Amino acid sequence: MSQIDYNEFSLFSTPLGEAVLKEKTEMLLGRVDDKTSRGLYISEVNEILTALSQSFWDIDLTIKLIEFADPKIKSFKMTRVDRGDYLKYHFENYFFRLPKFKDQILQLLNIVFRLGYNQGNGLEKKIRATLILQEKKLLYFIDYFNNAFSNLKPIRDTIAHRGDLCDQNFAMLTSYSLLKYDEEVYNSILRGQIAYTFIFRKNQGILKEAVITLLLVIHEDFCNTFEILENR
Repeated sequence: MSQIDYNEFSLFSTPLGEAVLKEKTEMLLGRVDDKTSRGLYISEVNEILTALSQSFWDIDLTIKLIEFADPKIKSFKMTRVDRGDYLKYHFENYFFRLPKFKDQILQLLNIVFRLGYNQGNGLEKKIRATLILQEKKLLYFIDYFNNAFSNLKPIRDTIAHRGDLCDQNFAMLTSYSLLKYDEEVYNSILRGQIAYTFIFRKNQGILKEAVITLLLVIHEDFCNTFEILENR
């Protein structure tokens, strides 16, 4: 049996996503009033789903840009950028962007359940204290994302405080243009770093599966809220 590649799935292909997309399209066509409580609710859910989708797209693009630094790709020279500096920048971009998924998941729950909490550092604490989310066991998803990103926090903090990623391989790569050494060694380090994209892409698929699962779990709650607001 072939394994499902969740990287190929759209969040808007889930039942919740399809319902939101349908209603949002009706609003854009002027068939549904977007100023009603129902319209505002759909717009808010659409906005957070779009933000999550954009985050996955950003990570996917970062992975592809990392792969573009492969020594066999001769057209890279047209960028007029050092491969080492280029690769280091996109690795930093990857590690810096990834943890924001958890913040977006918190906001997704905040919006779908119409909790009305302000976004900020205290949002997770408020989400955890919400009885309905406790009863529905949705805090397990928050725990999952916390565990998933726990190992990335020190790396992200290093980038934020130092301004760059501290790593021996990147030091070797970025120094090559200043002090040439064996080209085969240089290319080998390049390929070694680029090989991490296999792990990055696999991890992204796992994260997307978790988000899709959450959307399936909260679909009924979304529908119930939508039905209550339908005539308002």
